[in-house]
Amino acid sequence: MRDMRESILADNFLALYHERRHYLGQEDVDNPPVPPKVGKERRPLSMGDYTVHLSEGGFASIKQISSGEIMHSHTPPMEEAKSLYVDQSHLAERLQLKPGQTPDEVAELVIWDVGLGAAANAMAAIQCYEKEAAQGPIRRMRIVSFENNLDSLRLALTHKNKFPYLRHSGPDAILARGAWASKQFPGLSWELVEGDFWTQAPRVQSKPHFVFYDFFSHKTDAEGWHWSSFRRLFDLLQSSHSVELFTYSASTAVRASLLAAGFRVAAGVGTGVKKDTTVAVIAKGKIPTYYAWLDAAWLAKWERSQAKFPESLPESERTEFERAVRGGVGRDVTP
Repeated sequence: MRDMRESILADNFLALYHERRHYLGQEDVDNPPVPPKVGKERRPLSMGDYTVHLSEGGFASIKQISSGEIMHSHTPPMEEAKSLYVDQSHLAERLQLKPGQTPDEVAELVIWDVGLGAAANAMAAIQCYEKEAAQGPIRRMRIVSFENNLDSLRLALTHKNKFPYLRHSGPDAILARGAWASKQFPGLSWELVEGDFWTQAPRVQSKPHFVFYDFFSHKTDAEGWHWSSFRRLFDLLQSSHSVELFTYSASTAVRASLLAAGFRVAAGVGTGVKKDTTVAVIAKGKIPTYYAWLDAAWLAKWERSQAKFPESLPESERTEFERAVRGGVGRDVTP
């Protein structure tokens, strides 16, 4: 500025202008005329052993990095959860009260959500409850979710734009406090049991009416699908009421193991690329008759199977295993 003033007084400003004009086009990086745009925060797409997977169909799922296994790989998470667990269990129908009943007069319906993951199955049940409760009084419902690694839920909660079903107070409360109760619908509650399912489940007082059995596949979580685990589960689920278990697996080995454990087994609805899934029941009194129970045709398929017996089953126990499988097919569902 002083140079400019002196050049004007000396009547040679034009010479100074030509000398320094190239500086006029340069940008003042320290004081830009327009503030720079601030980019959107980029949240990580991975957390621990999990990453967000974007399908060719345009929906997001959670993928386990170590195994490569994807939760709800072929169908949007909520679509599969609704079809496999909520609709197939006829949850909306089972929540209804008989004429003259009040919610306090009927035992609450308990769901064990085994393998919380990114909470799609639990949220599908919650959405069903809220829809029915908005129309009038219904049975109370408690969801007990089991999970040993919460990173998949933590990751999904940082990307609610990709997992819109998580735009709800429940998942954040479950992660923060391990429990949530609906303020709008007092009969609805949700709790988290963190840790190994086989260690923690025997300590849970609320016995389930429904089990959403959603462990990773046997290649990733062999224990969850082992025949001895199903025997433990059968004993664990014993109560005064019937129990219905739903799972995505339709393998002959899984169905045979469930039968050998004592469950009554049916073919469940298809979902995604799966032709069907599996329903397993412990019957105490009358239960719904709309399930497609395994029959002689399935038994013949099992007879031809290369995996007729679990790999770890001792030769000395195979006769008893086969007897249990055969006895389970065609067994009456009522005592």
